[in-house]
Amino acid sequence: MELYIMRHAQAEPSCPSGQDIDRNLTENGLKQANVIGQFIKNSHWEIQHILYSPANRAKETALQVYMALKNKPSLSTIDEMYMSPPTSTIFEYFRKYQKLLIVGHNPFVSNLTFSLTGKTEINFYTATIYKLEGDPQIEDKFSICDFHHVRP
Repeated sequence: MELYIMRHAQAEPSCPSGQDIDRNLTENGLKQANVIGQFIKNSHWEIQHILYSPANRAKETALQVYMALKNKPSLSTIDEMYMSPPTSTIFEYFRKYQKLLIVGHNPFVSNLTFSLTGKTEINFYTATIYKLEGDPQIEDKFSICDFHHVRP
């Protein structure tokens, strides 16, 4: 299986509601997300499904990536990706899709990557994507194959 884990692009530091979940991408963040989408397309990474956090910044990032892709994957969100540790629901998606993109935020994306690879030295700056490969039946046996980061 190929698993792509991405941290959302640059987001506003705050928003009118005062709720973290409502923060949107900045204008630069929208551009970063599009650049990542173009990178995915040009790298010929095939994605079957995009799973994203319900946080606005993750949703906006996922949609920008989606729009850049030639072959349109399916999309969905699950609430547990916001402020929760990775759970069995996430791993169900691993078994369903062989080429899955997860778009979220920290600490979720870092914790998920650590649980899959055992690596602690991974830096998930905003607008960073990692490509992992492994067996979804063995959760801690994924390896990092590639990554890309768009600077602010």
